[in-house]
Amino acid sequence: MSNKDLILQVGGSKEMFLLSSPLIEEFPEKTFEEVVSELEEKKDEFSSVEFFGGEVTGNTKFFDLIEEASKRGYRVEIVSDCIKFADKEFTRKAVDKGLDFVSTELHGESELHNEYVESQVFEKVLEGVSNLADHGVELEVGSFLTKKSLKELNKLGEKLSELGVDIWTLIGVMEDMNLPGDYEEITPDYVAVCKFIKNNKELLESFESVKLMNYPMCVAPVKRAETLSILPRFMVDKDLGNESSFKYANIDVCEVCEFFEDCEGFMEKRLETVGKENVRELWKLRLED
Repeated sequence: MSNKDLILQVGGSKEMFLLSSPLIEEFPEKTFEEVVSELEEKKDEFSSVEFFGGEVTGNTKFFDLIEEASKRGYRVEIVSDCIKFADKEFTRKAVDKGLDFVSTELHGESELHNEYVESQVFEKVLEGVSNLADHGVELEVGSFLTKKSLKELNKLGEKLSELGVDIWTLIGVMEDMNLPGDYEEITPDYVAVCKFIKNNKELLESFESVKLMNYPMCVAPVKRAETLSILPRFMVDKDLGNESSFKYANIDVCEVCEFFEDCEGFMEKRLETVGKENVRELWKLRLED
């Protein structure tokens, strides 16, 4: 995904705008006019802008936001559930206004995706992705890695590849994601994730980029798949306080790993869930290459 310099949070169907950058922890509320003024002021400093929500496509100023950012030279990116893009006219209008990039999520075949998002929307999201791809919009799709999803993500991946999705992000689940089922029961171990990547090498290579999120780098068999852009992308800072359940840690084998300097390490909660012995099995699997 491209560099997210300027970030705009846009709330649902309301005319609410919260402006921030990676250096600002709070999102001060802004009027639409203030946002446009900010876009003008920052245009020589930032190259891209991301709109997210709530659901940004429901905002009453959605098309105006895209147009105002695009005409000032920003690369315009949004995070969306993609449901409204199932409407071809809505998609065409957004593209005409200057939409460049959309990030969305699909977590498996229809039944599983609908279970995880608690809504019967799979077909609409898939149609939205297809419409955006037809207009040449760059697309990223994120998919949860669970015990259930690993059984069918290859079929979903084939669909995404055929549609022309550029980036496929495989997301390790975290406790606070509130997915159906107990965290320990739905979380796949490291070996299972590594085998999925190894067994679907050709499929993964059909994407411009594949990202592995919330897992250490050793889970991706990069020695075997050197042409893949499999990179860790973490939602949570490893230096959070001791009360956080999302702390990262290195274990004994990490010190001899070729990625030691660049990797966040293992999420402590997941390491506790699947066990350190599973890491040793993972390393045996990697040595097969």
